[in-house]
Amino acid sequence: MTAPVHAADVFHLSLVFQTGDNAPLGRRLALTLHNMLDASQSDDGERVVAVWGTPSHDGRILKSDDIARWLRTQSIETVAQRLDSSYLLIVYERLADRLRIVSDRFGSLPLFHRTAAGEFNASTSFKRLFDARGAVHSPGFDPWTVVEFFHFRRVFNTRTYDREIAFLPGASILTISADGTSQRQAYWQIAPDKLTLGQTAMAERLANALRDSMQTAMSDGRRYGLLLSGGLDARALLAAAPRAPVCFTTTPKPNNELAVATELARLRGAGHVYIPRPEQLLDRALAPSVALSGGMTIFNEVPFLGYGDQILPSADTVFMGLALDIMFCGHYLPKSLASYGGRHGWHFQLHALGDELPALFADTVSYRLKTSDPARVLRAEFRDRARAHIVDCVRQEMDEGRRAGLTGYDLWEFAHLHNLARHYSLLMAQSVRTFATCRIPAFTNRLYDLCWNMRAEDKANWAVYQSAIKLLNPELMRVRNANTNIRADLSLPMQTAVKFARSIANRAFGTTRGASPSWWDRSWPEPSQAIASNPSIQDAVRGLPHSEGLAAAGMFDLDAIGRVVSEHMAGTHDHTVMLNELVTIDSVLHPFQP
Repeated sequence: MTAPVHAADVFHLSLVFQTGDNAPLGRRLALTLHNMLDASQSDDGERVVAVWGTPSHDGRILKSDDIARWLRTQSIETVAQRLDSSYLLIVYERLADRLRIVSDRFGSLPLFHRTAAGEFNASTSFKRLFDARGAVHSPGFDPWTVVEFFHFRRVFNTRTYDREIAFLPGASILTISADGTSQRQAYWQIAPDKLTLGQTAMAERLANALRDSMQTAMSDGRRYGLLLSGGLDARALLAAAPRAPVCFTTTPKPNNELAVATELARLRGAGHVYIPRPEQLLDRALAPSVALSGGMTIFNEVPFLGYGDQILPSADTVFMGLALDIMFCGHYLPKSLASYGGRHGWHFQLHALGDELPALFADTVSYRLKTSDPARVLRAEFRDRARAHIVDCVRQEMDEGRRAGLTGYDLWEFAHLHNLARHYSLLMAQSVRTFATCRIPAFTNRLYDLCWNMRAEDKANWAVYQSAIKLLNPELMRVRNANTNIRADLSLPMQTAVKFARSIANRAFGTTRGASPSWWDRSWPEPSQAIASNPSIQDAVRGLPHSEGLAAAGMFDLDAIGRVVSEHMAGTHDHTVMLNELVTIDSVLHPFQP
């Protein structure tokens, strides 16, 4: 069993920077690092330096003392441009009497901030700032950002549920002066130029970048672990690692995913630990999840919450393959599986982009709420304006991409390939950070540049990515992909041919050899189990039609929500995704009880 995690124990960085004449000179900053295992802080008399994450330079991970030494001879702008990897940097310069906050290029670690009379507040937890403002009763409460989350299962740009609280975007230096004025500048911008290389040369660059990323991530002599599935992303890290980390696999029960992961770990000579996923993992996950995400990603994306007792005996630093599929497999590109005679293959066809790209994105991006109609539970006055609003959200995001010179498919990917801490999958990493240091090797400057240098056509069917992993370790790529049960080194069109050939043979001989895996053969249970297996979540769902928070928010039709709840509980329609979103929103709109 996993150990319970409580909202009050969830890690967070919080700071208060007093401004104006009442604050004592050189002592304006109050900084708290609560249960942050991958943070460091130093004070050399001239400046306070705090670092969250793993800033690196020349293949070495840096701590706050290292960066403080840099800052004695170099400007913070120069330091920001030279730093690599995933980090958040906070510097209070006593002599200049100002606060400087730097985010990495990807915006991979969240920081939320607001300025009020006499002080600047910031926290890695939006929920803490929001609760202090009165949550749904805050004078700055923004119901339209809730509508945005409800449609997309995430929030874009710098918006939050409170107009006075903003997300700090990637590649930013935010400066707050003693008089309370603030200014944000960008120290780096995406370069949209495509490399005129063939797929083979591009794969070599990607393989080298992955190898260097893992070399840096394993440079500080810790006990390393890898969350290993049977797909490609964790396999890429295992292939690129200079030495085998201990591998961990979690599934609802021993299944196909575990069998593939076990084979991968054996081939690399890695220790391998199996962790059965508790059926009721989410029963105690709602409050800590919302404390981590602020309710702007869906609460159930915390699959490793409470796994410390199983992982810490073997590793204190855990790698995740997050973001590699988005960056190099075009995971959210407008594409669909090729179909022949009504049967889907394993390779993709890119869709043409129309003239009205924001509307196309809003209507078709794959992670939007599509298993239920979100408009159904909105009040009429919000329902009429909702689509125009969500299209405008995307338009604002794409306008920012256009200013960087992006066009076409790059504009589409820009919406989810910057400010990555806002992507729903990053809550998985936050769940690991409740008990261990979590590193995402995809977040290096070279890999990010390659992501933008690669054409959508080279991402859509994974050709460069597969070739890069094969260059790193061909033996691992000969093992089947647990998602398809076909050798991972075969191109996706070839995997389609194998799938159809197997299907014909199985029908002819009455066998099931090589059949595609079901939900229970994968890492995660069916989505419906998020409610069905967790009594406290069932209670939260049943309480939605009577929620004071949803009622106060103003945009929801509680009677319509009641009908959705009844349909789900009666089994006439699976509304799991919508209901989990509503439970998330309901939880974030209520201040946590002590």
